[in-house]
Amino acid sequence: MIFNLINRQILHDPDSYTNPLEFNPERFLGDHPEPDPRATVFGYGRRICECLRHLVTSHPSSLHAVFCGFDWEGR
Repeated sequence: MIFNLINRQILHDPDSYTNPLEFNPERFLGDHPEPDPRATVFGYGRRICECLRHLVTSHPSSLHAVFCGFDWEGR
């Protein structure tokens, strides 16, 4: 719980991110992108989260299962 509060404070820091409460994915693109939040949340180097690899590989298959079960044509 404390870790989540610390991550929230870091990811909503106005010194690191312009308008931190605004949804703006373009801030991570371009010539001067803002820091990648994945490095803050999951860590990097020797102390990277061990579940990150599992998340990256299982998340697309979970989305695939949701999209295959969705009725795209409507009724």
